[in-house]
Amino acid sequence: MMKKKWLFYMYAAWVLFLVASCTKRNSKLESVLSSAKENRSELQKVLEYYKNDSLKLEAAKYLISNMTGAYAIDSSMQKAYSAFYQIYYNVCEKYNNEINKKCGEEIDSLWQVFCFVNSEELIGKKMDDARFLKASTLISEIELAFKVWKENIYTRTCSFNEFCEYILPYRRENELIIDDSRELFYDRHHNDFYTRDGKNFIEETDSLLFLYKDMKHSPYYVPKIPLLNVPAFEKVKTGTCEQRCWFNSILLSSLGMATAIDFVPAWGNRNGGHSWNVIIVNGVSYAFEAFWDNDRWKYKRIYNNKSYDSLWGKFRLAKVYRRTYTNYIEGPLADSRVAREDIPLLFKNEKKKDVSSEYFETQDVEVKINIDSMKSIPHYAYLSVYSFQNWTPIQWGKVEGNLVTFDKMGKDIVYLPTYYTKGMNIPAGDPFLLKTDGTIQYLSPSTEKEQVVIRNYGGQVPFNENRKYLTSLIGSELWGIKNGKKDKLLCIINDTLQIEHQLFYIKDTTSYRFVRLYLPSSSIALGELSFYGTDQQITHIKIISALSGNNKNEKPEMLIDGFSDTTFSGETPKRYIDFDLNNEYNLSAIGITPYIRSWLGKSNIYELHYWENGWQPIERKEGNSNCLLFDHVPKNALLRLINPGKRIQEHHRIFIYKNGKVVWL
Repeated sequence: MMKKKWLFYMYAAWVLFLVASCTKRNSKLESVLSSAKENRSELQKVLEYYKNDSLKLEAAKYLISNMTGAYAIDSSMQKAYSAFYQIYYNVCEKYNNEINKKCGEEIDSLWQVFCFVNSEELIGKKMDDARFLKASTLISEIELAFKVWKENIYTRTCSFNEFCEYILPYRRENELIIDDSRELFYDRHHNDFYTRDGKNFIEETDSLLFLYKDMKHSPYYVPKIPLLNVPAFEKVKTGTCEQRCWFNSILLSSLGMATAIDFVPAWGNRNGGHSWNVIIVNGVSYAFEAFWDNDRWKYKRIYNNKSYDSLWGKFRLAKVYRRTYTNYIEGPLADSRVAREDIPLLFKNEKKKDVSSEYFETQDVEVKINIDSMKSIPHYAYLSVYSFQNWTPIQWGKVEGNLVTFDKMGKDIVYLPTYYTKGMNIPAGDPFLLKTDGTIQYLSPSTEKEQVVIRNYGGQVPFNENRKYLTSLIGSELWGIKNGKKDKLLCIINDTLQIEHQLFYIKDTTSYRFVRLYLPSSSIALGELSFYGTDQQITHIKIISALSGNNKNEKPEMLIDGFSDTTFSGETPKRYIDFDLNNEYNLSAIGITPYIRSWLGKSNIYELHYWENGWQPIERKEGNSNCLLFDHVPKNALLRLINPGKRIQEHHRIFIYKNGKVVWL
């Protein structure tokens, strides 16, 4: 009897769930139909057209129900811009399609003139899909999507939900003009891709995108010219990462590949953000660089918040979001108590979802916030990361008393809790470092002071230009020395160094007083070499080899002075350097900081700041093309070095200072 009652209650709960789900879907559908106004009849034609095909009817309902927030720019804008596309094309032809600085500056100048002359024509009207899309367009897109879904050997068995999210949507980016581009791509390529067994979907995708390898990334001095459809991109052949992502998304979905655009709104340890593509096969996402690249599928490897990229260095990601057609209305956007002006731009966009856990191990973070200074306590707070001189919100959390929990955060990143009101991001607590082990280190300046030595302000940015230094020690060996001879190998440097102090751990238990660094050549360029015993860093080390320097302001003892940003470059004829540790030690680790070219140019003024409810200046100094020493710097503070004479601080990054080492964040 009890079992029957239990089954009855389970059945009743399931029925109620289905009814609630259907009611919610129908409510969304009716809401969009009502907002369509005079275009309602067009949308209803689509529903009527599929009334006898239940699956296609559900697909049509999905598209219409999620039209809120989807829009194009008036198609007349395409005609207005087309004149400049031809100008752009002609200039590129003149420079043999190589956009160097001279070519970019010429295009930039012509673009400014074009915008001035055509200022009235370049005011685009926003066209909501619900109010302007025709039934014929939607029916055509639905028919194509179902056809390619069943033709594609990799996705034909994917779920209907995956089909709706990743193959079906006609719109891959707002502002784009909906035309017959997917049909054209299908006609071009459907006989050659994704329809035959015995192939690999990654290799097939590479082969397809190789056909479009001449479409390149816009150099940063070329303007972001609006591209409103595929033909415009194919004409211009250059674009931003975001533009190439929607191009790829249209291309791949036209052949039945489940595809999407993932993006980082702001890096955790760099300025700016990035977008790339993913394809989904058997429920697993495969991320790849949108433009043609020799190692295009590496993002799951280098965006895991643990690894390093050999070309660009260290990437740390606070959040990864996926652009969606589905509307995910949540948090402050779903809360009627919160005014639109009190929601950051990222969270006004309902067409995205959090996919951070597909890339890295995440951590829920509970933070105590300051509510004393607020006249009225906001309902939501945000975690922000530092980017281009500002704190950028990348996650929301609901305020509960003076606590907020932020879900699924990336580690090894500095965050600042903030409120957002009337377009202003207001500090709500101290910045903190979410460490790799998931613990929090609050960065609250101490009354204790220290010296800070620094030669760079850009964090990871100088990685590429310092490649020769970062790779110069590959093949180097560190040996324990007994009686003037090699005894045991302690460690080998097998890879590119990173722009930070790296520890190489030693498992051998033998004690040594002398250590020898064998080099791959007679040249040496290094920032710092540190030796660690079982419980602390070893001091009073001496260099007992003859070294000749390349620069008068660099001395050999700077290799072992305890400061990461003093450096030495020179020659050692024997191709090795001997170090006297001044006593016998059982070494636990050896630390290496690479040589980095100074960014502190002569005649420029640099100012060191620390954070305490805002950036507070410490001291100004003139650059010397080497390193600068600042006194009286609060310990445990978040720091930055800027050039106050520059209006745009493109590259400067935040850092902390620990035991003489700059730790870039």
